[in-house]
Amino acid sequence: EVCDMLREELAAAKTELSGMRQRCSMNSIELSFKGEEITALRGEVEAAKDVVEASKAESAALREQVEELKERMEDRVRDIASEASTLSGELSGSREIIEGLEKRIGAEQAKVRERVTAAEERARVSASEAASLRQRVGERDQALAYTLQRISRMAEEAQEGGAREAWEAEAKHLREQMALQAARDAAEEGRRRHGLSNAPTEKGEGSEPSIGESFDSA
Repeated sequence: EVCDMLREELAAAKTELSGMRQRCSMNSIELSFKGEEITALRGEVEAAKDVVEASKAESAALREQVEELKERMEDRVRDIASEASTLSGELSGSREIIEGLEKRIGAEQAKVRERVTAAEERARVSASEAASLRQRVGERDQALAYTLQRISRMAEEAQEGGAREAWEAEAKHLREQMALQAARDAAEEGRRRHGLSNAPTEKGEGSEPSIGESFDSA
């Protein structure tokens, strides 16, 4: 009985040992798979480490680029601020120049208006003087025609009556009057050219007698 029991225990132990061997074999197979997985994971970890290192290097390069860009932007901002300050100063100076030019333009316009007014006044005076001179020239032409007519009559009378001396005296007087009139006209023209001419006064207020009137009075 004891032997049978031992045989049974031995058979059970063998069965258990066989199961344990199977489990060990399965565990070995599983361990081999796990080893392969671990090897693959180690490769992935190494690759991940490489990626991390590359990422770190790229991050460092990006930081350097960011710092460089920041410095360049700060320099650009300072340059822009300096340019803005310079432009502000130039604008202020340009505004002062423009205001000065506007004042000068206003002064020049005032001067031009004064000159135009003076020129218009001179033109008006010149027109009045020209009208007066035309009137005087017409009067003198009439007086000359009258004088020539009187001289012709006197010549006829002198030939008829033999009063040659009286005719010569009258002719001399007329020549003197004509010379005096020409001198007055020349003086009046000189005064007019120098802006000193006065408008002729009405007859009886200092005006000179015409040649015909002088002849009649003579």
